[in-house]
Amino acid sequence: MLHAKATHPLLGEVQMVIVENVYDELGFVISQKQTLNDKPKLAFEYTYDVYGRPRQTI
Repeated sequence: MLHAKATHPLLGEVQMVIVENVYDELGFVISQKQTLNDKPKLAFEYTYDVYGRPRQTI
């Protein structure tokens, strides 16, 4: 899980970004969830072919 804080350049507000990755048994990222200020914003799912190459991102 990655946490980052940044100050908005125009508004001066502190924003907290959290990125949470889930990995399979081979170490490939299979899903990712991004949260901004405790509100879920983006979610991704990844699939790979038998050679470990990315096939699809949803």
